[in-house]
Amino acid sequence: MDYGWLSIVPPMVAMLLVLITKEVLFSLFMGVLSGALIYEKWNLVYGLRTTFEAITRGMADMQHVEILVFLGLLGALVVILTVAGGAQAYGDWAVKRIKTKRQSQLMTCFCGLLFCIDDFFHFLAASVIMKPVMERNKVSSEKFAYLLDSTAATTSVIAPISGWAAVIVSLLTKSNVESPMGVFIKGIPFNLYAILTILTVFFFSVSKFELGGMAAAEKRAERKSVVAERTDTAAEEVEGLAINKNGKIIYMILPICVLVFGSVLWILGTGEYFTSSTSLLTAIGKAEMGESLIVGSFFAIVAALCLVVPTKVVSLKIFMESFVAGVKTMIPAILILILAWAIGDICGQEHLNTGSFVKEVLSASISEHLFPIIMFVVSCFLSFATGTSWGTFGIFIPIAADLCNGLSDNILVISVAATLAGAVFGDHVSPISGTTVMASTGAGCDHLKHVSTQMPYALPVAFASAIGFLVAGFWGNIFVVLGVSLVVLVGSIYAVKIMLKSKEKLEQSYE
Repeated sequence: MDYGWLSIVPPMVAMLLVLITKEVLFSLFMGVLSGALIYEKWNLVYGLRTTFEAITRGMADMQHVEILVFLGLLGALVVILTVAGGAQAYGDWAVKRIKTKRQSQLMTCFCGLLFCIDDFFHFLAASVIMKPVMERNKVSSEKFAYLLDSTAATTSVIAPISGWAAVIVSLLTKSNVESPMGVFIKGIPFNLYAILTILTVFFFSVSKFELGGMAAAEKRAERKSVVAERTDTAAEEVEGLAINKNGKIIYMILPICVLVFGSVLWILGTGEYFTSSTSLLTAIGKAEMGESLIVGSFFAIVAALCLVVPTKVVSLKIFMESFVAGVKTMIPAILILILAWAIGDICGQEHLNTGSFVKEVLSASISEHLFPIIMFVVSCFLSFATGTSWGTFGIFIPIAADLCNGLSDNILVISVAATLAGAVFGDHVSPISGTTVMASTGAGCDHLKHVSTQMPYALPVAFASAIGFLVAGFWGNIFVVLGVSLVVLVGSIYAVKIMLKSKEKLEQSYE
């Protein structure tokens, strides 16, 4: 059955309710329910049944299960390292060497470049390593979440050796594109959203230029007393468990090293890199990413156990209580992901088939020069609405290949790059995106505060990217495209700054 415009109702309902109620879980559930009711022709009983079937299918998917287990282990590892005193000891050590906000923010950006092999791996490693440093240097949790989020998918999507590259190349191969790896490599400079986001992240890290609510968040962080934070109840306990004040930095460093090397070795092992003549890129593409992250996290927890329990830093009882408490901290993030997957299921081919509807709309007679900007805008919308960049890749890379069939290679390269850029933007800013949830969770930031404070930073980049893709469709010279995009970006950032200041003054005049 063709549901037409009704097929986009579930994500729209979720988005609108999030903005109105500020309740993410309720909004997501209502989005799933609305789609189920449309599918079941407004029969409430069948609609509820379809809703819960979509939820359970999301939890039954093995890749999703791996992500949920990984999140639980991530929470457990963070609390264990904190209770053992390793996080505080590392913070004491790092704050003596990373002494300014600028240095700590730049270090977070470089972590994004270093851990570009996978976005979830980036969140796990960077959040644990940098959180103590960011707190000591009075960087707000909102700014930390923005830096984490903006250096995750944006670096992974343009890294030739990453799980993302392997997925993209495989989709291009299935779409009968000649030289799929060549198309991906040539498209890296045209992935405007990723490149411009990375540039802006470094700019906002070295400057004191802030936009909107982020400026207020940074001022609040500046007013906090580091001494007070270390002596109050919040600093002495985490999840009701007393923090060991005599912790050593090894309690932090060794588990993190085990996590990193264990995950990488397992990635290469499951990709058959050690047992065959498989290339590094092919091995990463074949690897079990979720399984590798779970294994790395598990061995990191085992390493922490061997460090702190035999030496009586903490008792086995406290260690296990820390483990359970850490898993509990991830429950809100886990619930958001489960409902986000359910919306994706309702919008999938077995139900409302949103992707086919969008493809029909795009199949109308349009100029080939407009393909890049159209693919960018529509990918932005779908990724934002569904909260998944990979799902958007799966839908729109074949569409881009079909639309550009028989046209110049340059239009294909730019259109594919525009699709990737749009998908990453939607994933970056969507409140129901897994990466957005991971960023706010890793930074210890309220989820909706992260979404609202990040938006003024992302929208100017998206606008500049759209103009860049419009230019690229007519004139595919990368230097011209980047030059125009950078000029528009600078102007857009200052325009947003002026508009937000005017809004703030207007609100103050009414008070």
